Amino acid sequence: MPAPGPQAQVDADGSNVRQLTEPIEPDFPDANVPVWSPDGKQIAFWSGIESQHGEIWVMDADGGNRRQLTEGPGQHNSDNPAWSPDGRHIIFETSRSGVRVETWIMNADGSQPKFLLPFGYGAGRLPWWSAGN
Repeated sequence: MPAPGPQAQVDADGSNVRQLTEPIEPDFPDANVPVWSPDGKQIAFWSGIESQHGEIWVMDADGGNRRQLTEGPGQHNSDNPAWSPDGRHIIFETSRSGVRVETWIMNADGSQPKFLLPFGYGAGRLPWWSAGN
């Protein structure tokens, strides 16, 4: 399946289209997998070189204030971000261990990334969150 094109902002009537995911720098020319935060104020997304490597970023809903959340060793890939229902965490897949794709979780600001599962959940599939007891 081809990667989705650039993410854009548009008025409800289809006017005033504006691309939100312009190239960040030469190391991050492509962007995809946008996911809205539960409160609708931010968008998490992947940016990097398609089919090679990339990182998880977040930006305000208007495309401003872009911040890189993940940074791993070498040419690894962190991809497929998904917000927790309360917006406090982001789960993502990463190859940072160099062995296989794993599932990790971090705070929504990118702090405290932690290993969660020894496998990924797969592009196009969102992880199932449980409130627990």
